[in-house]
Amino acid sequence: MYHEEGLNQEEIAERFGTAQRTVSRQMEFHDVERRDYSESLRVERAGFYTNQDGYEQSIAHADNRPYRISIHRLVAVAEYGIDQVKGKHVHHKNSIPWDNRHENLEPLTPSEHSKRHLSDDYIRRDEEGRLTNTQLLDEWRTWERGER
Repeated sequence: MYHEEGLNQEEIAERFGTAQRTVSRQMEFHDVERRDYSESLRVERAGFYTNQDGYEQSIAHADNRPYRISIHRLVAVAEYGIDQVKGKHVHHKNSIPWDNRHENLEPLTPSEHSKRHLSDDYIRRDEEGRLTNTQLLDEWRTWERGER
């Protein structure tokens, strides 16, 4: 685990419910080669979070900087291909930003996307462009009933 998975001693100890010192002693007893200090400063694992607007995103670190990508863009690329998504916005048909099912996503040009959000039958957002909690719940219920 130490070399194969890149876990540190603390992570191994947590996995087995023991102390880091116990892991260290066992590694020493079994002559497990230790990583040098520079290797111990390995790149963080990719993370996952939901931003303040409700969009799910992944973050990974490389070259000492974070890279973020929205999950709905990854799903759209998997469904439509990179050429159909590149340079386009990925629209959530039901307005629910965390509903990243492929059937709920469609790539649109920026102008098509703006028109879609400005159309009279489309749900309105607050002054900051976000849906209110009530709107989100109403949209979710509409979607569950199959009306959108």
